[in-house]
Amino acid sequence: KPILIGETATNEDPDDPQRKAQWLRAMADVLAGGKLPMIKGIVYFNQAAPDFCDRYWNSTEASAAVFAEIAVDPFFNPQSAETGGS
Repeated sequence: KPILIGETATNEDPDDPQRKAQWLRAMADVLAGGKLPMIKGIVYFNQAAPDFCDRYWNSTEASAAVFAEIAVDPFFNPQSAETGGS
């Protein structure tokens, strides 16, 4: 059966400002690379909990840039590929 990941996210690593962007890229590479073919959908948990952690996708320029790239990738946005990007 197909699998939908209903909630995933990560916070920034204060010791490595690129780690969240790397995590997003690695997740996208695994999914688009066909390593987990039963996963048909994924939802990013875009929220911060007070005094806990910042889960927003755009919490740094690096993570926002990777997330934006993923969002327009035809694998994650097949409608964009079908309509020529519109």
